[in-house]
Amino acid sequence: MVATVAAWIFVKLSKNEKLRIKMPETVPPAVSQSFAVLVPVFVTLFVFTLFSTILANGQFLGKAALNDLIYAIIQVPLMGFSQGIGFSILYQFIVWFFWWFGIHGHNVTAAIQNMVYMPAQLANQAGDAAYVFSNGFFEAGLMHIMGLVIAIFIFSKKDSWRAVAKLGFPAMLFNIQEPIAFGLPIVLNPILLIPYILAPLANTVVGWLAISAGLVPIFKYVVPWTMPLFFEAAIGTGSVAGGVLQVIWLVMDVFIYAPFFIASNKIKDEEAEEAEA
Repeated sequence: MVATVAAWIFVKLSKNEKLRIKMPETVPPAVSQSFAVLVPVFVTLFVFTLFSTILANGQFLGKAALNDLIYAIIQVPLMGFSQGIGFSILYQFIVWFFWWFGIHGHNVTAAIQNMVYMPAQLANQAGDAAYVFSNGFFEAGLMHIMGLVIAIFIFSKKDSWRAVAKLGFPAMLFNIQEPIAFGLPIVLNPILLIPYILAPLANTVVGWLAISAGLVPIFKYVVPWTMPLFFEAAIGTGSVAGGVLQVIWLVMDVFIYAPFFIASNKIKDEEAEEAEA
């Protein structure tokens, strides 16, 4: 809202000739144009500085600032809603569905992550709450692509896929999937659409069951998402059980990808067909 209104005010004021500072023709155009909108800039800044000061110091329905009121009305209910297994599955589906199209799914859903799952992670770390679904939980699930890579090594007979998997394997040790996503490719690959989305959804359900049953602690500590398999979840949960959960996810993901790679062996690459011809 602020960005939209500020831009509108600035444009309106800039069109007012009475507010334009005209410089001599000898002044370079870049400098002249900067001075021309100097008054609109100052007016716009003053308006929103005043607006910000009022919001920061005013009382809104018993809250010290408008941000606190927005948090109480919107974010707090969303925190509870986001802990439902249905919402979490939907969130994961959106993330990886976008990734399949070559769009950075985590950037697209950053608003959801920053509004509910990162605060959940910080609340877990501070000891203020015990949320099952948090930023650390979903980042630990990034390793499902490693299941894809291992499934290629075991089940795929395509030399091109195995070559890409060998090149992308070192990056996947640190949960960097781009070499595989765009090199294999996973992006817009109809064979891999179902397992690419199904694997993280299955991880979400199994992880939810394991943590809810008390077999694995909640993801309490903030860990870099590039932390290798086993160590990421072990450190994030503060327990070896977290690392074991990631290993179980990995084995499960390998079996999810396996049928699709076996089926893909029957489909010849265009390059292979040309070579045979």
